[in-house]
Amino acid sequence: MARLTITHTHGLTLTDLRKLEKQQDNVQLRLRITAVRLVMEGHTGKEVANLCNVHRQSVAAKKFNTGGIDALLERKYGPGRPCFLTTEQQNEWKHVILTGSPSDYGLGGCATSWITPIIREYVRNTYDVGMSCPGILRMLWRLCLSYTCPICVLAKADSEKQQAFEHEIDLIKKLLNNDTVLLCQDGTHVRAY
Repeated sequence: MARLTITHTHGLTLTDLRKLEKQQDNVQLRLRITAVRLVMEGHTGKEVANLCNVHRQSVAAKKFNTGGIDALLERKYGPGRPCFLTTEQQNEWKHVILTGSPSDYGLGGCATSWITPIIREYVRNTYDVGMSCPGILRMLWRLCLSYTCPICVLAKADSEKQQAFEHEIDLIKKLLNNDTVLLCQDGTHVRAY
């Protein structure tokens, strides 16, 4: 096997490569630059692979020789699996979620919030596509929609009563012994804040 060498530096010196290493945030790309710099310093491919803790074939000296730093830093990703819904369907779906409630479309009984099982049911009924709940969440993220679980908030929550309750609980906690347990039970299971 021939020794790795840098035949064309593309106007970059060892100092330039060190600066590029420090500027690079991506660890994998930084390792590529480091490997090329070490080859320029005269290390063999095996030595560079051991120093960078990568396989010998991962030392991209040939790529640097042919295309320079741009070719070295170029990352190609696979296209991945195509989306279940077309772009038009996704935009229509986003509009439905932003403008209506599930009850408007006969979903979830009297539900007013779009939760993943209801969204999943809507996608299945409308587009005849079965998606998992994590898939629904990823699609929400891709459409720049944030998903939060709905919680009930009392419309007429009295802040004075809440503060009085908190003050009373603090007093009770101070009066407790070490062997006493304080159990708070709320019959409504609704947050009032």
